[in-house]
Amino acid sequence: MQFQPRVAIIRLMKVIIDTDPGGDDAIALMWLASLAHQGRIELQAVTTAAGNVGADKTWRNANGLLRLCGLGQTPTAIGATMGKERDAAEVHGEDGMGGLARELPTGPAPLPSTPQSSQVLTKLLAVDPANTALLAVAPLTNLARAENEAPGTLARASNLIIMGGALGSGNVTPAAEFNFYFDAAAAASVVSAHPLPRLVTLETSTRLRLTRTHVGAIILGHDSLQPARFFARLCAFMTQRDRQIGSGLPDEGFPVHDAATVAWLAYPNLFAESRCQVRVDAEDGPSRGRLRQSQSANTQTCLVATSVDSNGVLEMLTNDLRFLFDTLRANDCASDPGLS
Repeated sequence: MQFQPRVAIIRLMKVIIDTDPGGDDAIALMWLASLAHQGRIELQAVTTAAGNVGADKTWRNANGLLRLCGLGQTPTAIGATMGKERDAAEVHGEDGMGGLARELPTGPAPLPSTPQSSQVLTKLLAVDPANTALLAVAPLTNLARAENEAPGTLARASNLIIMGGALGSGNVTPAAEFNFYFDAAAAASVVSAHPLPRLVTLETSTRLRLTRTHVGAIILGHDSLQPARFFARLCAFMTQRDRQIGSGLPDEGFPVHDAATVAWLAYPNLFAESRCQVRVDAEDGPSRGRLRQSQSANTQTCLVATSVDSNGVLEMLTNDLRFLFDTLRANDCASDPGLS
């Protein structure tokens, strides 16, 4: 596969990310923070969802990560509680961060008045949709609720990039990837609500493995900076976890699934894509959450990332995270009392 020269965002783009931090979610957020500090995007809001852990924990984690990265004024919203639905705490730890959430800056607890994610999505996508990209790296509950509350909301987004689904084997069942399995009905609804959603499936995201060599290059010279130390410890946990579940060796690192959406937004020429007709199995059963290529009725045309310049993406991630840490050190953001 031949890739064109690397091209970054050439105009300021407004970005909303719907997320459930989560280790690879955290790396995606840190990457967006770098792009925001570079003036290449405006991070309009972070909407959080139940998924890797419960809704209150993912909201706290997102707020802590934003403060860690010098973006503590970024609006956040909390997702609806999903009752007894399963989460991935057995993989990500009870706090979603392998016990590292305690190292994040602390903020207020969620209140009844805390904005709901679906309401924030509906509001923001009505303001400047032609210049707004929506990255979805969690179960798609919030997006489905926004669409249900205000039909046509998702279609307004200039870009809808989803990390979810698997065209081959899943990672939570043989049929399904976690985000699509967790709320399969929402996944089916969201995929059909945008005229041309972009999908990063497991087949592509698993190729982006952040190794110890990459991590060493990213934090080089920043060993005393709290955000860099947190990043390094998080990557060590993710690498250990990946080895324990049998998908890698220590030197191979771990896949940064969710960060693939940031890469596709910021450096689209590092990806090859193909138009596919797909549908999501929404019914309970062994095929719940399966993403199928199909020419039958009730399918949706999507752009699916079919190949990626892995070395190029990881090079851009390295450069941009180094910029973030340089900026935080220069601005003395790490002196925030909440970091102590």
